[in-house]
Amino acid sequence: MNACGLMQLIALNIGLQAGIVTDEMFTALVLVALITTAMATPVLGWPDRRDAHRAAAKAEGIGGLRDAPEPVGTAIFSGKA
Repeated sequence: MNACGLMQLIALNIGLQAGIVTDEMFTALVLVALITTAMATPVLGWPDRRDAHRAAAKAEGIGGLRDAPEPVGTAIFSGKA
């Protein structure tokens, strides 16, 4: 679990003990924390895999990707600015 998900669970437990969060809301938010934590690594790794595939295709001159524009948002994840 990443630090953000762990902090969310700690805050939820404090809110539950203080009576700020109901049992139903606690359950829903714990599920949200677990699902988003599980999704984070694959989703953030997706642009890197696309960049690697694009670089390999450019090097081999296949797939018609040689002249394709760079996808929007790739510069943010790849460090290009």
